[in-house]
Amino acid sequence: MKMNYLIITFILLFPIQATSWGFQPHRNINRLAIYTLPPPLFGFFRKHIDYITQQAVNPDQRRYIVEEEEARHYIDA
Repeated sequence: MKMNYLIITFILLFPIQATSWGFQPHRNINRLAIYTLPPPLFGFFRKHIDYITQQAVNPDQRRYIVEEEEARHYIDA
């Protein structure tokens, strides 16, 4: 539920960036989502925040490398 509010807030505050969705918004959303986790999970994910942020775009990068992946990447808005 908190994640939905985070995404909506992000889109409302940055409408120009929201129209040009790319790798950086994926990284930002993953990074910000960590701060919404409950305390038991937050500690672990906070330690690995840089790795999670960088790996957030792997599915999108794979889409451009593997020909069959585009058909599986169906949640583009």
